Amino acid sequence: LRLSTIRDEDGNILSIIGCSNNISDRKQYEQDLLESTQFLETVLDSFPLLVVWKDLNLNYIGCNQTFAKACNLFSVSAIRGKNDENVPWIPLEKNTNHDHQIIQSGKAELGIIQKHLQYDGSIVWLETNKVPLRGFDGRVIGVLETSQDITSRKQNEGIVKEFNRRWRSVLDNIQMIVVELDHNGNVEYINPFFEKISQFTPEEVIGQNWFSHFIPSDLSSSIETVFQAILKDNTHEYYVNPIVTKSGEKRIIAWRTCVLKDDTGEAIGVISIGEDITEQSRLERMKSEFVSIVSHELKTPLTTMQASLSLLNEKFIDPASEQGEEIIAIATEGVDRLVRLVDDILDLERLRSGKLTMTKTDCHTQNIIAGAIAQTQELAKRADTKIEVPDQSFSCYADPDRLIQVLTNLITNAIKFSPYQSTIELSISEESDDQPYLLFSIRDRGRGIPTQNLQNIFERFQQVDASDSREKGGTGLGLAICRDIIEQHSGKIWAESVLKEGSTFFFTIPIHSTEVTNSDN
Repeated sequence: LRLSTIRDEDGNILSIIGCSNNISDRKQYEQDLLESTQFLETVLDSFPLLVVWKDLNLNYIGCNQTFAKACNLFSVSAIRGKNDENVPWIPLEKNTNHDHQIIQSGKAELGIIQKHLQYDGSIVWLETNKVPLRGFDGRVIGVLETSQDITSRKQNEGIVKEFNRRWRSVLDNIQMIVVELDHNGNVEYINPFFEKISQFTPEEVIGQNWFSHFIPSDLSSSIETVFQAILKDNTHEYYVNPIVTKSGEKRIIAWRTCVLKDDTGEAIGVISIGEDITEQSRLERMKSEFVSIVSHELKTPLTTMQASLSLLNEKFIDPASEQGEEIIAIATEGVDRLVRLVDDILDLERLRSGKLTMTKTDCHTQNIIAGAIAQTQELAKRADTKIEVPDQSFSCYADPDRLIQVLTNLITNAIKFSPYQSTIELSISEESDDQPYLLFSIRDRGRGIPTQNLQNIFERFQQVDASDSREKGGTGLGLAICRDIIEQHSGKIWAESVLKEGSTFFFTIPIHSTEVTNSDN
């Protein structure tokens, strides 16, 4: 209602004129707007999210109760006119570029992760969505932010990350093979020890199918079947299979496998920890072969001795007769062979275990050769074999008794495998590589050694012809003993041969001590 007066010339009121306007619609609109604002504030205050809106100058216009409480403000109105600089809710990584970009572009930015400092000094992490705040005409008039407290999630992520770091550190440093496969058998992780064993780089392995690339082709199908059984039934927790290295070598691995599962319990892959038992398998195989061969070698002379002594004991043959003397000679030969076999086995075992110590000293080759010739002289006479030795003498650092044993063994073999009235050539020369050494060679005129046998004749019980142990009287351990003695002198031993022309055995001995000494101590 609007009122106005009509006055005379003296200023006296003559009449009052009234004009009214019906504003019921406007009042209803204001009431509706107030109610909608209160409704909106009620809704926002019930949100667990922190909600705040800013004007174009990035000053706070308003917020919900959750935000006010987090800022330690007593009322929502206390936020108005403030900004990030004077509100105790400080982003530790201040970046207003997001707000400016939203105002300029009118586009929202979602999933912004920021660390904040609260009024009480504690740290919280927020994940914030920022959208442009628009007026009734659609113009951008500010920025609306909704933030979720993700501090617990970040802490859990930190715990998981630290756990994974420690676990990965263990896997990276453990001296065992660790391989992780997905449910298709593709490699997702290998540890450095696998790289060392296989010579593959991670780039050459990750993403490759385990069964088609790293398992021998003849076993890939059966090993993949085992893998599928592990995923399905969690069986075969322990199994052994070979892998193929980059060089094509096969390594025997003993695996223990754990199935990896997702949150629903579905198998998503496996992680396997493997022990390289290649050497162990080789030793077990050698042990089995050794026991088998030793049993045979022991049984042969024992059987001969038993038969001979039985004939004599049962008086089927008179010990004083010519036949009896032959039987006694056969039994004696069996005993001698048995003693040699036992002595050689014990020598070899003491060498391999380090229980047979080397007494190294400065010695002369002339004395060593003389000792070996003295022990082989009788055998050489019976074979009418000549042994040529060098005139020049050299000095070396070695165990003279063990070198005599090596030379005696090699000269004895040369005599046994050379024809009657042959010549054995023994030579020595001084050579130098990284350090000076003596090169010994013993050459015979025997039947020679096939090329395929040259690499394994220094193994235990390895002979070119299985009948040699009976005909030549050897145990099959002499060259193995020679190799161990030479290797304990930091030397090398090998053979070269031409069939029907003869063989030459070589070995080297350092001239000076190879042991590390400290003259200051």
